[in-house]
Amino acid sequence: MTMSTMLMLLTAGAMPLPACARSPYDVKVRRLALAMGTGCTSDDDACLHSLIKEHRSDLEQARLHGNLSEALRALGLARGGVARAAELLEVLPRFDETTGKPLNAAAASLLKADSTSSGAQRIDQVAEVRIAPGTWKYVLLQAHDAFGGKRILVRNTANLQYHAEMAHEAKKELHGLQKVDVLGGGRIAFEGSPKKISVWGYSKTFGRCEPCNKQAAELIRRSDAYGQFPVTWSNEGY
Repeated sequence: MTMSTMLMLLTAGAMPLPACARSPYDVKVRRLALAMGTGCTSDDDACLHSLIKEHRSDLEQARLHGNLSEALRALGLARGGVARAAELLEVLPRFDETTGKPLNAAAASLLKADSTSSGAQRIDQVAEVRIAPGTWKYVLLQAHDAFGGKRILVRNTANLQYHAEMAHEAKKELHGLQKVDVLGGGRIAFEGSPKKISVWGYSKTFGRCEPCNKQAAELIRRSDAYGQFPVTWSNEGY
């Protein structure tokens, strides 16, 4: 049986998965593994980082359930790759899902990172909105340049787990500005057929920001890149 045939049968439900692989995260990663074919080698950290980033949410669930090694093997990794990927996952930033507080040194360092620089970029050269397809957390930022300009920005990045990671990635992009502060955040769903955009929720790490979702929605509506899509917002949910 070819790999494409196996994937088709699994997706259609005609070919059962083993009992040990029937939890939601295992079903998903096993199907993805069949689609991808081979995995990374144990000495290729760049490949392993990319794999972990792409499947971070499922791997975190597997970790919580004590099945991380099995989930990593399902992604095509051999024993050495499983061990190294587990090490790399363990040192990634991790925040408490209830309180939003940092749980390890990597998470704490994200919150302590300096948001100022001596950059010479002008704020009017920066896009107000940059969001990824799919459903991800987002941050609303207030950015200042060295010439007295300031602007509210909306940012998120695919495959990042936490609001602090979203903010860190945005600050790397905006390093040419003088100062970037996080006002708050929530979630943005940018998907569907036809595509539409929904903004809701809040950030446990940065705290509730009542006007943030409304501001984010208004910025998205007026942006050249996303203004053609219907946009809704709410402060409900997380």
